[in-house]
Amino acid sequence: MPYRQTEPVRTWTLRTSKQWSVLGVAGAALGVGGPLWLALETWHFRVGIPIGYVLVALPGLAIIAVWKFGGDGYRVHGGHGPMRLYPDRLEIPRARKTGCDVMALNDLAMGWTRYRVRFNFVAVNEVLVLELRAGALCRTISERIVGGERELERIADDIGRMQRGEPLRDLQDRNASSERDDLDARLDAELAKLD
Repeated sequence: MPYRQTEPVRTWTLRTSKQWSVLGVAGAALGVGGPLWLALETWHFRVGIPIGYVLVALPGLAIIAVWKFGGDGYRVHGGHGPMRLYPDRLEIPRARKTGCDVMALNDLAMGWTRYRVRFNFVAVNEVLVLELRAGALCRTISERIVGGERELERIADDIGRMQRGEPLRDLQDRNASSERDDLDARLDAELAKLD
């Protein structure tokens, strides 16, 4: 068995998106509140419609199903967990159960997906997701659980550098370039207002 390094080269903390937690609460409120409201209304009028309870609860049950079975890229079991990068592997905390998925870096493939949510043809939300595949394992990491789009891009850059055998950028250099990128973005926004 080959030697496995026990100290990670880089560690990031993944945190479950707050919007994801709100989705579960909203689903429960609709799933219970809708039939309860209907029961109070039908009690008042002394009319009972059993199928009505099911129809009113369906939107809430659908939201609960999405919350329970979907969104692996937006959640981490227990609310937060460390993602660790080693010279030979990447350990990612699981979304639904304890433990972590271990992906060998020499088999790891990365891809990007940008999801845009539109309402009446107007973009209301946009999320960048990093897709990681190694053999049969597949895991998605959303910008929402790492702290933003730039941080997700930095994570992908670090993983790519480790795969290619290049040295990782120093954290101080990364923070300095981040401040510089923020300053450039603000200056571009101000110049755009002048045009």
